[in-house]
Amino acid sequence: MKCFIVVGEQSADNHAAEVVKQLQLLDNNLEVRAWGGDSLRSAGVQLLRHINAYSSMGFWEVFKQVFQFKKLIRECYLDILDFNPDVVLLLDFGGFNLRIARLVKGDGKKVIYYIPPKIWAWGAWRAKKLKKYTDYILVTLPFEPKYFDKLGIYSTYVGNPVADQIRNYLSDSKETESRNNSRERTIVVLPGSRNQEVAHVLPFIRELVLLNPDLNFFISKSSVVDSAEFAAFNDLLNVELFEGCIYKMVRDAHVAITTSGTATLEVALLGIPQIVVYKTSNITYQIAKRLAKINFISLVNLIAGKKIVTELIQTELSVVNLNNEMHLLMSDSNEQKKISEGYSEILKLLGNKSAARNVAQKIYALGRS
Repeated sequence: MKCFIVVGEQSADNHAAEVVKQLQLLDNNLEVRAWGGDSLRSAGVQLLRHINAYSSMGFWEVFKQVFQFKKLIRECYLDILDFNPDVVLLLDFGGFNLRIARLVKGDGKKVIYYIPPKIWAWGAWRAKKLKKYTDYILVTLPFEPKYFDKLGIYSTYVGNPVADQIRNYLSDSKETESRNNSRERTIVVLPGSRNQEVAHVLPFIRELVLLNPDLNFFISKSSVVDSAEFAAFNDLLNVELFEGCIYKMVRDAHVAITTSGTATLEVALLGIPQIVVYKTSNITYQIAKRLAKINFISLVNLIAGKKIVTELIQTELSVVNLNNEMHLLMSDSNEQKKISEGYSEILKLLGNKSAARNVAQKIYALGRS
């Protein structure tokens, strides 16, 4: 069987790689090509384009590169036609992947959308396109099927890949031991995996570090982010930059500062109190603010349907607010307990399905049909 995969950022690349591993167990003759990242490459997938070359975010950022964006869509489409796959697997990256779905479905290709656009948040007009240009819609948030049902769109909750990853990580007995007490004064910072979001958040983190010379800060540096964005931390003695898996650093931290995205759920499932931050260009924010239909931006609060963790968004993100929230989480046992109880609720809602296995089975069945 032949499968073509398109992802637009690092976490989706990780999820896609797990699906490929499960597909390899089902089909010894599996061939996979992709537009993706290092995780897919490590899983044995032939990459035709690396996400570094095309990943973008935000309305204004895409608008500024609209001609390049169209060129990339055309190039991806031609790569798919050249490979002639049995199934096209699309993950997230709605602005790009919905266009790919329309093009390849028009050529009679079978399309699975895994982690579809968050049309329950904004962009409900894309619902008809999603239904028209896909064979299966596989969702990873337990509340999504009910929303899609209201629109007359069938979707399947396959489980949550982040929950799967955390379960696998914690199954190692060495990682279930108590956290290192010597790091109780440690703050882990997860600023994101895209240049735009990192550039907007890191200046606030630097000021926070300067305000707290007695604390140790461990800052995650994604391999797909320009190293120059982190240069301002080179002269700070209480900062250490790290790359790779964030789980060990998060488990050893007292508090996490997390840019909105998949990392918010990872931190929650690892059981660490966190502050969610987000800032983008003013144009992008103003557009999103008018289109969004949600009260929260973090997966933690969205899944729970209520506030579990504090979100500091756009103008609310200031060094004063960030510093106050950080010290509250470090010192207030009642706040820590409330967050911990909220995390437990989220874990129950997610369940224990194996997302990668379920997605692989859908692909395999569709590819052979």
